[in-house]
Amino acid sequence: MRISNEAKQELTRLEVANGNVLLPNQVVEAATDPSNPLHGYFNWNDASAAAEQRINRARDIIRSVTVTETRRPVNLELPKYIHNPAGRHSAGYVQTTSVLESEQRNIVMEREMAMLAGMIARIRSLSVQYEMEDAIRARMLAMIG
Repeated sequence: MRISNEAKQELTRLEVANGNVLLPNQVVEAATDPSNPLHGYFNWNDASAAAEQRINRARDIIRSVTVTETRRPVNLELPKYIHNPAGRHSAGYVQTTSVLESEQRNIVMEREMAMLAGMIARIRSLSVQYEMEDAIRARMLAMIG
């Protein structure tokens, strides 16, 4: 999601007004004003917003289910469901074990690698900000073996 400069400035204003801590409920409260730059980022129709929240909760529940597989004397805990790789804009989830074609498996792994790349970029940025690059790099290398 791209956030406008005006919305970013509003977030900073709210943060400063709350002692340099930004709280989600504070953001929502400020955004209720139609003239607030954050207003347009929210769904203000209570019925459809509730439905959206339920769909997002269902996604969280689906993604939280895991299954243990035993392979090569190692127990792997993996997601039972993954986002459907059948097409670029496919909706829904399928069981991890149902992805049989190598092209679809490649799509699944590319999506996972893209998420990992985003997390690594965030960790690297934070490690530079906190002057912990060497320690964090060592920990990351230890994690991947």
